Amino acid sequence: MKIGIITFWQSNDNYGQVLQCFALQQLLIKLGHKPFLIKYAPLQKIIRMSIAEKMWKIVQIYPIFLKLRKMQKAKQAKAFSLKNRQRRFDEFRDNHIITNGVIYQGLSDIQNNPPDSDCYLCGSDQIWGYLLDNDENQAFYLNFGKADVKRIAYAASFGRDVYPMELNGKLHDMLVKFNAVSVREKTGIGICKKVGIQAVEVLDPTLLLSMKEYVRIIEKPSISGKYFYTYFLNITSEKDLCWKTLLDYANRHGFKSISTASSGYFIGKEICSNTEYVYATVPQWLGYIQNAEFVATTSFHGVAFCLIMHTNFIYFPLKGTHSRGNSRVVALLDSLGLHEKIFGDTMTVKQCIEHPIDWNMIEAKLNAKKNASISFLENSLH
Repeated sequence: MKIGIITFWQSNDNYGQVLQCFALQQLLIKLGHKPFLIKYAPLQKIIRMSIAEKMWKIVQIYPIFLKLRKMQKAKQAKAFSLKNRQRRFDEFRDNHIITNGVIYQGLSDIQNNPPDSDCYLCGSDQIWGYLLDNDENQAFYLNFGKADVKRIAYAASFGRDVYPMELNGKLHDMLVKFNAVSVREKTGIGICKKVGIQAVEVLDPTLLLSMKEYVRIIEKPSISGKYFYTYFLNITSEKDLCWKTLLDYANRHGFKSISTASSGYFIGKEICSNTEYVYATVPQWLGYIQNAEFVATTSFHGVAFCLIMHTNFIYFPLKGTHSRGNSRVVALLDSLGLHEKIFGDTMTVKQCIEHPIDWNMIEAKLNAKKNASISFLENSLH
């Protein structure tokens, strides 16, 4: 079966984004299908203002400060973008992600010229976090192509616990066209149920492949001696990682510090001191995780690949407005009996790192979840 997958794909530094697409394609190929990535680029929503609103903004002084702030952010983004070239994400996509060679610019483009496919599949990632108050986002709900093409959602995420009530009608109209719906978090099941849609919870695609299936793309880092690896995004201060405590622990054990920063809700920055920053390619990033003594991370996919590669880790939950991103990590670790790997009020850095992991038990639990997730895909496709 020819399967067109729509998901996020444009990042140049979010390793989880590109690897979840890679993993889903690899699984579908293993199941005997012909998957390809649908490269969809939604157009920016135009914010229309009345003449009175425009005049009011002109006479306000804050636009001057806003402009300066935008210029500063643009400068930071440009500097980070230059370093991102070392990650070579485009090279990885060219070598490992199958596409149909088309970039669809906006909803009208993909609706007027829909990709030829037997099945459309949306997911994973927070694709349904793009709300339906903007028509351009309807593509992430597969609102294109012929009506008789099968439509499936795999591990789609709303990135929120509650969907805006005023958009529930539109959400129902989109999802009622699906043949099968699965989501990444339990909260997604509740959102779907509220609009009359039955959904099931499945694993993130990265967890559907075994370590052996990642080995062929992993590149071992050229580092002498032992090290710990920090992969972070969505934090603004090294205090969010208890950085001094982490370094003290590493120094006592003779571990070198290697770090990688990525962008999530905002542009990544080198916020941690006394560490060596690396702008790893995707194969190198996997290698850094595989060969580390332990990994410190704020990332779901950072945790996921530690589980896959049997690498010790400590997870630092996000704080403030971005704390909603913690739920999927906490839910996964709780289901695996690994709550002690989450830094918090009851667990110190030392306790989290040194808490033992029964990898045989973890494999058994993950395999049960993996088999159920793969069964959902197989049953939905057939």
